[in-house]
Amino acid sequence: MTGILHMMLVAGGGASGGSGSVTLNNAEVDATDGTSASAAWRIDSDGSIYYGVNGSFTAQNVWTADPVANYEVRATKTSGSNPTGSSLATWLSCSSDRDWTVTDTTNNGVAVFSYLTIEVRDAATLDVKASCDVRIIAERV
Repeated sequence: MTGILHMMLVAGGGASGGSGSVTLNNAEVDATDGTSASAAWRIDSDGSIYYGVNGSFTAQNVWTADPVANYEVRATKTSGSNPTGSSLATWLSCSSDRDWTVTDTTNNGVAVFSYLTIEVRDAATLDVKASCDVRIIAERV
């Protein structure tokens, strides 16, 4: 394992692909609320990644500086509930915002969660440029 790859994995980063024009980082978005908790992860058409907590989104990092229409994204659920928002297991154009959200409206001490693998590919060549694991967790307390 190269030193750079080792540093990325130890730091919790996902793989960045090809020429380095796409970078995805492993992520966990947690939300709690007394009425209705919601957590979301968004790959935005402005080239940034956003975390959503109870309806408020905050930019985390830039995923590409390239034209976003050059890319497609796919989210595959690995465990948990199906999130709302964008489709699962389907390649979607990055020219629109794509987000996945879980919401917990029941105060029963059990969090609602969805674990996803996110992949971004070049829309022309279909080469996957980067992937990461995203954990989205919401709990009404």
